[in-house]
Amino acid sequence: MTSTTAAPLEGKQRELQQRDALHLQIARRIFLEEGCHHLTISRLAKETGFSRPTLYERFGSKEGLLVELGIQCHGQWMSFLRRASAFPGRPRERMVAIGEVVRHYAARYADDLRVLSFSRTDLVLERVSSHLRRRYATLDGQIFQLLQGIVDDAVGQGDLSCPPGTSAQALTLTLIALADGLALATRGSVPLHQLEMADPVGEIIRSMHVLFDGYGWRPLSSEWDYVDTERRIHTTLIAEMAHDALEK
Repeated sequence: MTSTTAAPLEGKQRELQQRDALHLQIARRIFLEEGCHHLTISRLAKETGFSRPTLYERFGSKEGLLVELGIQCHGQWMSFLRRASAFPGRPRERMVAIGEVVRHYAARYADDLRVLSFSRTDLVLERVSSHLRRRYATLDGQIFQLLQGIVDDAVGQGDLSCPPGTSAQALTLTLIALADGLALATRGSVPLHQLEMADPVGEIIRSMHVLFDGYGWRPLSSEWDYVDTERRIHTTLIAEMAHDALEK
């Protein structure tokens, strides 16, 4: 009995997943090419041939569509960060790998970054269900835990001892803010031409090393060749990611 009912259920689930993929693909195109104003449930219904009630039932609103798009992008973003966190080396080198992967992602996946950034704004999140907001909060929590794990490893190995009045959690929060700032700089949201700053990402990464040195996170910049670390990151991790993207 179980085998005869499972197949139809699996087929229905597969059909729903394919339908979702189609809706999100078209919604993404409209958003990237024409902007948020032109992404509406009515427009999506017209382009896909599905009824507005069906789409409203599935996504709730265009903001729900945007959050679903952001969650979709978040999957690949998180996979990149996990690979960076597993880079072979000291904990500080692994954090450098996180920074270089953020740089790579911002350059190679600018459209995904645009979707991620916009879908996380208050303008969008305040208009979606609490369920979707919790899903996003859970995903953001995964990033915090990933970075916190590297910081905790540094403390456990004796590479890092947080100065009085600070904490490992506060350092992790600062690193997330730096990563967001790095992404912001690469999107051109800052008037870099007025600042005469040719390499904004490099400046942020250098500031990250100043922060680490200030915390006494070893090896310090004065005792380790982090340029060589970055070279290894690019010739192994980043090269593998670029190869994987070409294979898809």
